[in-house]
Amino acid sequence: MKQLRQAILWAVLVAIALLIVLSAIGALIGVEEARDLFSSPPLIAFWVLVLLVLASGFAAFRRLITAPAGLAMHLGAILIVAGAMWGSGKAHDLRKRWLDDTKVQSGTMPIMKGQGENHIYNEAHEPVATLPFTLFLRNFSIDYYPPKDKGWQLIVVSPVVNPQGEVTRHEERLDWQIGEEIPIAHTTVRMKVLQYLRHARAAFAEGAKPRVAITDAAGKPLGELEPKAGAEVALKEPAVTVRVIRVFQNLKIVGTGAGHEVIDDVGHGENPGLQVRVSGKEAVLWEGYVLPQMPGQVKPAPEASPLIVQYAVPGPTGAAEDPTSESPAMEIELTHEGRTQRQWLMPEPGAGMAVLPLGPVMAGAAGAAEAHGMERMTAPELYLIQPQGAIQSYKSDVMVLEKNRRVDQDVIEVNHPLHWGGYSFYQSSYDAEREAYTVLSVSSDSGLVVVYLGMAILSIGAFWRFWGEPGWAWIKRAGHGA
Repeated sequence: MKQLRQAILWAVLVAIALLIVLSAIGALIGVEEARDLFSSPPLIAFWVLVLLVLASGFAAFRRLITAPAGLAMHLGAILIVAGAMWGSGKAHDLRKRWLDDTKVQSGTMPIMKGQGENHIYNEAHEPVATLPFTLFLRNFSIDYYPPKDKGWQLIVVSPVVNPQGEVTRHEERLDWQIGEEIPIAHTTVRMKVLQYLRHARAAFAEGAKPRVAITDAAGKPLGELEPKAGAEVALKEPAVTVRVIRVFQNLKIVGTGAGHEVIDDVGHGENPGLQVRVSGKEAVLWEGYVLPQMPGQVKPAPEASPLIVQYAVPGPTGAAEDPTSESPAMEIELTHEGRTQRQWLMPEPGAGMAVLPLGPVMAGAAGAAEAHGMERMTAPELYLIQPQGAIQSYKSDVMVLEKNRRVDQDVIEVNHPLHWGGYSFYQSSYDAEREAYTVLSVSSDSGLVVVYLGMAILSIGAFWRFWGEPGWAWIKRAGHGA
């Protein structure tokens, strides 16, 4: 028995030494290579051997069963190794082969803002697993440290062809003063800043306000009403009633198919919309959603001309001083080939920039329609941009949907993952140019609870062995001395 105990002790020491060496190698060769190394057949045999050696300690050292600290440390080590093996890639492969388990160890999940995703992808961007739930990206945001320069900057972004014939985007900051005409780099356009308001709000024409306009197919006005819930108007020809059911400040559609949900995502942007119902004398003819850029179209009868329901939201005609606003406004005069235009550069509320395409200015009135359709990579643009400091954090505001019903909601950021359905979702990457999507790193939670439990038990055992037992012995000696 003595020789067996010595053999077990030496085996544990050798295993610890090998583990230290393997950990150092894993830290040097990279994450993916280390994952392959620790899941290789020789290392699997090593982990099995470590478990057997630790388990045999209970038989060889009976004192472990009666010594709380030793028992906790031994049991904690066994749980850590067992949990790590259960969560390894090989264990996932074996469960998939023999138990038809579709769970994968890791992958990525790119999600567009305002859309949902339920597939996990591998490095080749191929789907490797389908989740029984969907993650819907409500919003993606980046927090910045305060910038050193707090003044807004005027920048022109122009397409430039490099020696290889590739089109790249060149950015250049424009130095301007009110009333001074300057050239816009990489264009034949000249500009003059007429006025600059540091704190501004959009100004509208007197009496301008949103309204619901009802017209025929040719644009003839038939009626209008206020965009507020409960407002309605009865038309004589055709004999229908148009009623506003609900008003949205930021309309978003969550989910797909028959189980989708339309929500007012207040605080995450602006997308005004209305829920409208059009009724005939005996039945509802149409009920749907109307946006400023997407009118509703209803046929009062099969052979009748369609009825157009338009959410008319007036656009700003300029800007006005507003001390409570954090956004500026800049009125500029653009000159090109003898033609002069006046434009306002004014960010949307809460936005960090305003953009003005120069294509229509360079094309003139005759080609303005075509110029508006130019791709951003082929036409210069003028930006009024708020300076930003270094990135502090980036966050993904997601909802968990099961059968198109919201069951959870959380904000994923660095060091704050979402745990759901046996997976952990970490913030990994994002669309740095337009902030239109996020990339989540997905890891299986298999064995993780066992590993955490083992670490807790081992820590308690170690604390008791090195601090608890000596402290208790000192208390007993002090009591006997008294």
